[in-house]
Amino acid sequence: MAASIMRVARSPRDSLAPRFRFLVAVSACFWADAAYSASYICKIVNNEWQEFSFHVVGSIDYVAVGQRGKAYELGTGVYLFGRPRGERKSGHDVTKITAIGFGALYARSKDSTQFKVCITSEGVSPITIIDKEF
Repeated sequence: MAASIMRVARSPRDSLAPRFRFLVAVSACFWADAAYSASYICKIVNNEWQEFSFHVVGSIDYVAVGQRGKAYELGTGVYLFGRPRGERKSGHDVTKITAIGFGALYARSKDSTQFKVCITSEGVSPITIIDKEF
C-alpha cells in the first residue's frame, strides 16, 4: 500500500511569516546599532562653556574626544558665575575626567576656534545610601 501525502492548503498570509521574521531581525539590528551610537554626545564648542551631560551620581568617568591638535577644556560641577565650579582639566585629542556628585559636564575651546568634541561615559558609581538607624 502506497503512503499518501496529504497536502494542506496554505493561505497567502503563511508566506509572509518568514519575511516578517526577517524584517524584525533586520530592524532589531538597526535599532541596536542606533542605541549603541547614541551613547556619544557630540557638540561644536567655542570659547563659551557648552553643557554636555547632567549627572547625579556617586562618581562618573567621562572620556572626551576632540579634533586632533586642538586644545579644549573640560569642567564638571555646578555652573555658577560664568564657569563650572568642580574639577577643570585641559586636554588634547582624548581626555578623561571624573565627576563627583551633582552637576554637569562642560567643555570649551581654549583657542577660541570652533570644532567638534564628543563625550561618552566610561564608568558610573551610584550614590550609596546607608542602611543604618541613627
